[in-house]
Amino acid sequence: MTFGLSLYRLATSLLAPILPIWLGSRVRAGKDDPANWPHRFARSLPKRPPKTLIWCHGASIGEIKMLAGLMRHVRDAHSNVTMIYTVQTKTGLEVVKGQLFQKDIAIVAPFDLPYIAKRWVEQMRPDLAVFAESELWPNLLKACDRAGTPRALVNARLSQKSRRGWNRWANSIRQLVSGFSMVTASDVSTATQMENWGASPLRPASNLKTALALTEKSVPISVPEALLKWKGNRRCVLAASTHPGEEALLVEAWSYVDAEAYCLIIAPRHPERRYDIEETVWKIGSDAAIRSDDGVPEGWDIYIADTVGEMSMLYAIADSVYLGGGHANGVGGHNPMEALSHGLPVITGPKTENFETLIMTLQSEHLIEIAHSPADIVTFVSEPRQRIDRDRLTSALAKDTALLDQTVKALINLLRGSREGGK
Repeated sequence: MTFGLSLYRLATSLLAPILPIWLGSRVRAGKDDPANWPHRFARSLPKRPPKTLIWCHGASIGEIKMLAGLMRHVRDAHSNVTMIYTVQTKTGLEVVKGQLFQKDIAIVAPFDLPYIAKRWVEQMRPDLAVFAESELWPNLLKACDRAGTPRALVNARLSQKSRRGWNRWANSIRQLVSGFSMVTASDVSTATQMENWGASPLRPASNLKTALALTEKSVPISVPEALLKWKGNRRCVLAASTHPGEEALLVEAWSYVDAEAYCLIIAPRHPERRYDIEETVWKIGSDAAIRSDDGVPEGWDIYIADTVGEMSMLYAIADSVYLGGGHANGVGGHNPMEALSHGLPVITGPKTENFETLIMTLQSEHLIEIAHSPADIVTFVSEPRQRIDRDRLTSALAKDTALLDQTVKALINLLRGSREGGK
């Protein structure tokens, strides 16, 4: 073990006494639930299913939805398998629970402390561990290695800041990354960095979220009659996955929009911010209904959708989408594929470095727009765009589906190798 990893192991061991205090602060902020605390410490874990078990770990909503979609493809090829999902956030847990298949399991992720990681892996005994994007937790990875559990890193994504940080501990990150039996990267620069750290990522590098959105089977979506009545003949704009500051920008633009012709739904990335958003709306002299408080927003022009698991329904009622994350500092944008795959025109901000390649491709095909000011949003809303053609979208992003097929095959091979090896 490198000096850096030994230091990390010691530091995390010393954190145990303050973890309850930290958890308490998260509960007060509405970001955690005391009922989940035992799982954080790898206590009271669910009984291990008798079938082959894949452990899927993601940070929050985007990563866990990607993993759930990927596992649907794995299950199509290997039906005798159960998944256990672990996720860091309360909202991510609520989302994945709504997507579970039969006896699949979803719980909050364990803390990355040596004895907790060891206990979690020993009790659950996964046949394969699949980590998403940048979830590189040294103690959890070490516990997998000691148990002989093969591990995969899918859709690896590293910001420039993350790369600089890890490169200060080059030997440590090289030991972590080289231990993955399979790696896929969401972009070329991340793939190159992974190779420099000793991995052999599958090619071509592309974002699995894109391929999953393109291959997702469309299902009829029921929209409540009362919500359709509220919309009426107006065009509906959905502000999806917004962050602090973006609602103010959006509401400023909304003050120039004809309220009789348009209605606005704001679905924040973090629903616990509902009252902060309501206050932002008040400041421009308008009112908003809150889903969890008021139900259907009869008589209101702005609707704050603060519930989890209803995005498909909101996309079904929307006519266009403002995608958050592109105007907020430190976010790097969000993936527009879910909205685009619903055929909806999308506008977002310019700060989309997390999806730079995808956004550039979409812009070159005139499949997404960038707003540099509130005036750009007003124009986007006031001059209705045509719906996005699914065939055109698929054609523009054809290379992304190739990696999905390779990833599924590689995971199945790892799973078979694990079972044959006696795991």
